[in-house]
Amino acid sequence: MASRSEHQCPLSPNPWGELASLQDIKEDACSGCDRCLLVRHLADQLLQYPDEDAVFYPPARWGTIQARIHIRAAGAGPEAVYTMFETFHLLVPTGQPKIFAELPSGHAASAMETQKSLSTLKTWIHQCSTQHASCSRSPAGTRLPNRVIKVSGGTIRLIETVKGQVGHYIALSHCWGDSRSPCLTTSATLEANKQRIEWELLPNTFRDAVQVTRELGVQYLWIDSMCIIQDDANDWRIESSNRAHVYKNSYLTLCATRARSDDGGLWLSHEGAGQHDRNVYIQSARDFEIAHLQESRELANGETSNPLLTRAWTLQERLLSPRILHFGHGELLWRCTEMNDCECALGRTGYLETENDSEFDSCQGFVSEKSLAIRLSEASLGKVNIPLEWRCIVEEYTGFSLTLEKDVLPALAGLALEFAGLRPGDRYLAGLWETSLLSDLAWYRASTVKDTPRPSVYRAPSWSWASIARKVGFHSSEFEEDDVRARIISAETTLTGSDTRGEVEGGSIVLMARVQPATTTWVGAAQFDVEVDVEADGGTSAIVCCTYDSISDCQDGAISPGSSVLLLLLQATDFVSSILVLAEALGRPGAFRRVGIDTFEQNPHWNFANPGSGWFSVEMLVEIV
Repeated sequence: MASRSEHQCPLSPNPWGELASLQDIKEDACSGCDRCLLVRHLADQLLQYPDEDAVFYPPARWGTIQARIHIRAAGAGPEAVYTMFETFHLLVPTGQPKIFAELPSGHAASAMETQKSLSTLKTWIHQCSTQHASCSRSPAGTRLPNRVIKVSGGTIRLIETVKGQVGHYIALSHCWGDSRSPCLTTSATLEANKQRIEWELLPNTFRDAVQVTRELGVQYLWIDSMCIIQDDANDWRIESSNRAHVYKNSYLTLCATRARSDDGGLWLSHEGAGQHDRNVYIQSARDFEIAHLQESRELANGETSNPLLTRAWTLQERLLSPRILHFGHGELLWRCTEMNDCECALGRTGYLETENDSEFDSCQGFVSEKSLAIRLSEASLGKVNIPLEWRCIVEEYTGFSLTLEKDVLPALAGLALEFAGLRPGDRYLAGLWETSLLSDLAWYRASTVKDTPRPSVYRAPSWSWASIARKVGFHSSEFEEDDVRARIISAETTLTGSDTRGEVEGGSIVLMARVQPATTTWVGAAQFDVEVDVEADGGTSAIVCCTYDSISDCQDGAISPGSSVLLLLLQATDFVSSILVLAEALGRPGAFRRVGIDTFEQNPHWNFANPGSGWFSVEMLVEIV
């Protein structure tokens, strides 16, 4: 079939960003355009809601097509029209001839075929081991964790390694779920697990991990619930502080990405898997397999179909691991220092080749996560701002969930340890860093809905983002380091154990800063107003709207109509200022606790950067706990 020239195809990328209407595509298909013929059949067979007004976005590269569709509610007026987006991933089934050279070859994400997937995995490992210099591993292996599970041979058992012992081991990243496996290592089961771990006691995810480890010819497996004594607080602190080394030195990390508990297994079969995988037939010789993944990202109940990616502990496991294998929706997905790949081929990109990971993002809906080795390498080369990179990780991390509230700092300790290597002489202070402390203090509660109280257990001083159980953002991106208007006099934290990046029992900072007394006048669902009186230019007053850190501060009276607060000028330019809102600390006379923050634009009457304006004219020492 003859094709029209490239510039005539309405689906060709154009500098004006024009979209292709379904009507134009149909007309071009009738005129002999193969691409438009494909999309016309795709629309006829796959669009759930026929719409002559549908438009298609010219793809950046062939293989992914997005459509904007209008839906009118049945029996409703012309205003009851809703817009939705459909994303289709196209590929040619492996082994079949290609009609379009641009389309990748692969197989759609449906039910995983174990042996075929393992063969693909071995190919990825061989390619990584032989071609990726930055992924190379010593043939002898790396230093083994203090405990590993020996899976080679007929008996599975827990072994305690000797200092300096090396070898290859695979690590598992998983969601525990509500149940506790009988093979879990405790003080009571430690000796028995060192003798033998019965196959029948292993939950499905652990069994699958053992089988994959054996299939790859690796002798050892590391699983946190079996390699850490769960009822020994001291052992838990020691081993948790070593997690950075465990995942960083692993031969491969297996991610039970779709399993909600250890009973789910790696090769998870979900009822909805494959329901959007369809074939589009143009002619009998033209068979295009469609992997329609957009709708399969979310389950019917609205919960994520990749629960592992919502857990706070697993973020550092993924970022620290040099090689990651996700057991995704009907397929395996690979990520190493130099390459992304997946069985459907839609995510086949290389980090060293492109900075655009959008194809991998769209495949399964995964968030693009460069390994920490890459991120730190870029930082060491000056490609990224190290303090800013840390704040980006905190923003991502605080959006994830924890089973135990007290784990907020331990679950990030491995990443903090790696960043410490790029911040020589710097001190880690309950999730913040001393050299960038004044900028790190400019965090705010990012979500304004469904606010939760402060954690029931002490986690961090009020000046740390770890003191609240919410996703945070940072106003500091709006300022330069030279825009800070306070000085650090002292900063200390009291550790629970010996790990300087682990749990803390207390902490305080003392700042020399310009302050302004204020009175709370109104409290809303997410914000509150304070009134500031200034004795300058004949006297004036202003209402400043602030965001509170936690609803707990409203419930205990720190923020209530008529309550007194202290505003501390943290950062300021001629255009914008950032202030901390402080209340008296309970049980600490003379000290304050943080309860809120505000960032707002300057105006001729509110020039906070100028001490002579009358605003924030008093400078004093302020202790915040």
